[in-house]
Amino acid sequence: MIEAGAGLSFLKRSLKFLTNRITLFFLGGLLLFVADHVTRDRDELIRVGPAEMEMLEARWLAQTGTLATPSERRALIDSFIEEEVLSREAIRLGLDQGDTIIRRRLAQKMKLILREQVPDAPIEAAEIRAFIDQNPDLFLVPKRVAFRQVFLGPAPPEGAAGQVLARLAADASEEVWRQAGRASMAPSQLGLSSEVEISELFGPDFAAGVLVRSAEAGWWGPLRSAYGVHLVAISAAEEEHIPEFERLRSRAEAMLRRQRTEAAEREAWTELLSRYTIEMDVPDP
Repeated sequence: MIEAGAGLSFLKRSLKFLTNRITLFFLGGLLLFVADHVTRDRDELIRVGPAEMEMLEARWLAQTGTLATPSERRALIDSFIEEEVLSREAIRLGLDQGDTIIRRRLAQKMKLILREQVPDAPIEAAEIRAFIDQNPDLFLVPKRVAFRQVFLGPAPPEGAAGQVLARLAADASEEVWRQAGRASMAPSQLGLSSEVEISELFGPDFAAGVLVRSAEAGWWGPLRSAYGVHLVAISAAEEEHIPEFERLRSRAEAMLRRQRTEAAEREAWTELLSRYTIEMDVPDP
């Protein structure tokens, strides 16, 4: 009975000790000290292992084009350790807070991490075909025309076009064609080109006129361009079309892969953003 009473008395004294404010303050401080000591030990550990050396040597090779010598390896290690120590101390002192450049670099690195997490799975041929079928405008080759031209000048005299046309109709040889007009900055002939490409060289009105009469044989004109007046002979024409699958496969696969990567990045960003509450307190523009 005496032992039971003594045990109860000890328990009461222990509870009183543990509930004492000074005791609680002391224990709390002790826990914080231990936690800080453990964290500090972890933060003060700088590991330079095979993975770190592979990264350092790969960076050296990319910058110099040569393998690092033993002395250069030592210098790389020293530089790595210095960078780690200084960057960790800067973060510990809060120097990264409020620095726009550092925030942007961290954001860029986070974007790269999100992109690297996107699986790079192979894409089946059926998926690529379906992507082409669903997006024909991305792969449509526009109508193209090849032609030769004779430049008559900015403002040729009346009847000059008819005279040159008659001469070309009588003899359409290259020698006659090249000597029929005047010299100009415009190319005398153009291979298969789209309306946009022709327009860049001769102007939109000329390009539209060439495509409208792309099926016409022989020399015809006059047709005005940004340079002046021309006579034209169509040498080849190709209607708009979608090329065969094998010619499109690599380009379509790259476009589909990029589309999926962007979708995965948007999904990852949406998931990250959902973790935060955004409060806006700015006036409307």
